[in-house]
Amino acid sequence: MTVVRDVVLLIAGAVLVAATLMSEVRTVMLPRGVPVRVGRAVFRTTRRLFALRVGPRAPYERRDRIMALAAPVGLLALLLSWLLLFFGAYTLMFYALGVRPMSRGNASVTRLKARLPLLGDIDRSRPSRPCVCQ
Repeated sequence: MTVVRDVVLLIAGAVLVAATLMSEVRTVMLPRGVPVRVGRAVFRTTRRLFALRVGPRAPYERRDRIMALAAPVGLLALLLSWLLLFFGAYTLMFYALGVRPMSRGNASVTRLKARLPLLGDIDRSRPSRPCVCQ
């Protein structure tokens, strides 16, 4: 049963990567307006959140001042959503291939912390070596 689950997860992750990549291409590179579900959902959500902030009976100046930020925030949210979709898709594929990302990720961070001294732990009594660049 785990083989079937792993195959389904691998295919789902690959489809999610392909769908996210096509969403990016259609949104950023295609010269004509093609509706993309991810972009539409992100911008609708952003607009609704900003409309809640503005309120139904706001004067034009307040509405204009607040809604002027909706498009830039929507673009940042779209980039974040693409990043999260890629992260989720690759997590599914790694999990299907037998790599447990969360447990290995925690171990990697622990090893990295052990190797890198914190800024406060640096011995400042020794002079640093000058960099000789050729």
